[in-house]
Amino acid sequence: MAVKVLIFHIFLIILLHNCQGDVKADRVKKKIYQDITGLGTCFRRLNGTHEVGCSSGRSGNVGVVHYILYDRDLDWLIDRGTHQPYVALIHPENFKWSIVNKLAVSGKVNGLIILDGNHSLAKKPLSFTPDSTCPNDDYGLYKNSTDYQNCKKTTWNPDGTNMLFMRFDFPVFVMLNQTEVDFVVNQCYIKFNKPGGDGAPRDYPLCAAEVKDIMDAAVNTETCRRRTLHITNLNPDHYCDPLGDQNVFSTMKFVNKTEKREDKSIIIAATRLDASSLFDNLYPGADVLTGVVALLAAAEAIGKVKGDLNKKDIMFTFFQGEAYGYIGSSRMVYDMEKFKFPREYKTDVEEASNINMSHISHFIEVNQVGLRDGGDLWIHTDPISSRNTAIKKEVDDIKLAMTSAAKSAGISIGSAADGQPLPPASFQSFLSKRLISGIVLTDHQTSFTNKYYNSRFDEAGTIGADYPKGLNDTAKYDYATEQAKKLTKVATTLANTLYTLATGNTHANLSADEVTVSHLLFCYLFSPKCDLFRTVIDVANVDLLEKYKTPFPLYVGVDSTKNAITKITRHILAYFTGDLIVNRDVDNCTKDSTNTTYSYIWMQGREIKVTHKNGTKGMARERPICIRTLSELSAAVSPAFKIKNYKWGSGDYSTWTESVWPANAMSVRVFLLPSQQHETVILAVGVIVLLVSMLLVYFINARANILFGKDRSTSYMS
Repeated sequence: MAVKVLIFHIFLIILLHNCQGDVKADRVKKKIYQDITGLGTCFRRLNGTHEVGCSSGRSGNVGVVHYILYDRDLDWLIDRGTHQPYVALIHPENFKWSIVNKLAVSGKVNGLIILDGNHSLAKKPLSFTPDSTCPNDDYGLYKNSTDYQNCKKTTWNPDGTNMLFMRFDFPVFVMLNQTEVDFVVNQCYIKFNKPGGDGAPRDYPLCAAEVKDIMDAAVNTETCRRRTLHITNLNPDHYCDPLGDQNVFSTMKFVNKTEKREDKSIIIAATRLDASSLFDNLYPGADVLTGVVALLAAAEAIGKVKGDLNKKDIMFTFFQGEAYGYIGSSRMVYDMEKFKFPREYKTDVEEASNINMSHISHFIEVNQVGLRDGGDLWIHTDPISSRNTAIKKEVDDIKLAMTSAAKSAGISIGSAADGQPLPPASFQSFLSKRLISGIVLTDHQTSFTNKYYNSRFDEAGTIGADYPKGLNDTAKYDYATEQAKKLTKVATTLANTLYTLATGNTHANLSADEVTVSHLLFCYLFSPKCDLFRTVIDVANVDLLEKYKTPFPLYVGVDSTKNAITKITRHILAYFTGDLIVNRDVDNCTKDSTNTTYSYIWMQGREIKVTHKNGTKGMARERPICIRTLSELSAAVSPAFKIKNYKWGSGDYSTWTESVWPANAMSVRVFLLPSQQHETVILAVGVIVLLVSMLLVYFINARANILFGKDRSTSYMS
């Protein structure tokens, strides 16, 4: 029998060789498909009521490639295209709802690819923000206010398209590699698909694309969670995960849990740590990072004089998940109200006192500060809480301290109109539960100056933080851009404002470090492999920075996966505000036999200039250091996933989840699509070959005794 099979396989190999020529050991798949690898993918998210984002069929969607460069190309697809369904190619400036909606309504489109290969050179749209015109309004302070809900007074994001919260019934990709863009346009569309001079559709074969974007979750978060938590076997299916990560925070003073923390004794200085975008791994969030950089630089300045904070403590806070319904800030408020922030007390353990809402004295939030509305910064206050006389007086004190500090720093700060509500800000989560005096500092008086809010275009060049041409990474690291100089003044203003509020005094020499700001901008916006990040990470994990070819993504992600940017920000905050502990090695840095109230972080240490024995100069790493810090991480997962029997449609808390997808769920590949007649011929030939092979096998089997001898069984037994 084995000989029969061998002869049959030899026959098939000869037949295939004669039909297809020399295959040269290549897989047939590689001869048929051209894979596209440089992609950003739209994926699916869900909330308590519906699903948004993109998904394909389980086997992917297939369509003939059509390039939309002008309006007439769009009209041709809708009115004259006969080879539907299509996969449309468009440029970034044409990716807007009016065009996408036309394609969707036509029923002729199976997928969409945005061509953004030469991203830095391509024509950028004048504005593009996939967020809503009134971001986070459904979760904010004013959602039930007849005076301020739905941005009645101020439309904060007038360029918002709301595409981030729409459902697409076909996959949407952004193509990032210019070589692949050229191939798809020239070797696929122009060569095979471009209509003739009279607009007549081309004949087969046509170039097609298979766009695959398989998402497992559907309907809404409630349905997805019910299906996920319903255990029917030992390996239950998993469909979605809650969005979430961890908040970063640090107080300046230690208060033992055995002591009484005074009411209104803490000033919260906060910013958000996350951004969003339509496409996977494309979350530059440059304007978000201006707040992060300014607050970290202010923390470094305060860290040097923290011993002066005799009246009030300062808690520097970085919230995660704010782009999706204030996840981090609402969770911190929830834990404070339950008297469980940052943790539940343990028995017989010395630890820091918990912080409750009553302990908050002032709240200062640094929002978007990278761009300038006429070169100024603006103080925003809440008109509702300001109706309280005591709160209004405290808010006026903050304004006075900040404007005075700004004048000394050389920048101008104005106040938004009194009747104008707060812009989208984490402070709203706190105000929704308690009257607190506070302000939000932004670069816009009314509408956002950032025309690319929560989009992939919100990058360094957009906020003027890129570098002159010709500088290498070493030179860029120490180069002070105009943005770095501006943010240094912002950080100096913040530090002096906080110092005044915490001590009742002013400090003649308190200022942020321009070099620190330059380093932070370079590290967050350009290269995680920078020296500052290497300084604060432990020796064992420093090689992890090497895997990041681009800046850390700012998307909050899901709660089961912790973000690198969260960890590195916590380490930087510890480095800036903690204490250097000498005579410690790695084995005993993270442990203290007499004190368990602090965290201890082992860091690699700075790189410094050295002179070697032979007289040559170079750079070397200082010995590793041990930092004692009050910086911590706290949960940044919505309370909705913690509350038993939560009403998913109530809107009380964020209910955003992200769909699970298989490992091979996202792909794009192009291939030649034959006509139906050609496919019929191939099928017919295949059937004929099958029948002939079956007859051949039958013939060989029937005459086996003649072909292979009469008594083969005897030979096997002998």
